[in-house]
Amino acid sequence: MKPLTRVMSALLLTLCMPVAFAAITVDSMNYPAWVERGSANLPLAPGDRLRPGDVVQTGARGRVWLEIEDGSVIKLGQGARFAVDRAQFNEESGGTVLDAAFNVLKGAFRFTSNFFSAAREARHEVDFQVGAVTIGVRGTDIWGLSSDDEDFVALLEGSIEVASANQAPQTIDQPLSLYRKAAGKPADPVTQVDMATVEALAPQTELDASVGVADTVGNYGLVLESLSDPGNVDAALARYRDAGYAVRARIVDVNGRAYTRIQLEGLVHLESANNLRGALIEDGIVDDAWINPVN
Repeated sequence: MKPLTRVMSALLLTLCMPVAFAAITVDSMNYPAWVERGSANLPLAPGDRLRPGDVVQTGARGRVWLEIEDGSVIKLGQGARFAVDRAQFNEESGGTVLDAAFNVLKGAFRFTSNFFSAAREARHEVDFQVGAVTIGVRGTDIWGLSSDDEDFVALLEGSIEVASANQAPQTIDQPLSLYRKAAGKPADPVTQVDMATVEALAPQTELDASVGVADTVGNYGLVLESLSDPGNVDAALARYRDAGYAVRARIVDVNGRAYTRIQLEGLVHLESANNLRGALIEDGIVDDAWINPVN
């Protein structure tokens, strides 16, 4: 077969390989958080699915856990900005490959493959852009941070390839290795960190029960307002949603009179709902709120 013919055959084979979008779902979270989708800025809620081009933003108290369809998880800390550039499954001759690219624009994150029970077995070819640092992940556990002062990634398990501007890529495969690049400077030599350092970083991307955790199965709600005038509902919804709280409107009958309750749902238990109530009052989002079990 002539060289050009071989190239064309390989290209056609690649084009014929099935491609399936990999679902990325909000598993659980601390409010507030948003997703920037095109020109819209929408509040995030458990169960929401992200699309390529979406940018997730977490607030001062916000944290978000994202589940990828293969069972991997991305954990975002407070004040994070995270973009989904690409996420798809490629069916290749050697099996299924998760082909994804993410951009950590700001804040702390953690990626762990197969954190949840995997719904779909797949190899990983996942790339992270963390500020000025590029990371190629092939199934592993990493923790990283992008800030105005520096970008860094700590390898907890597995193997990654890292690179930054004007510096050759290098493979890191020793657990507890740290790759750090200060703003405007070359990357530092890779160093080893101890477990105590990792344990000090880890809470930044863990959900904070003290401000209330919401997920897809939580059955407690928090009523922020109860309105008797339907004309006030849209403005109330917009106010809370703009602040990063995915409220819903539910109409209830109280002694023959209709009220619209503006409420957050999916809080995991009574204590969590009460903690979120306290956080909302402290932040001046509401003067008061009451807990309402949701069927």
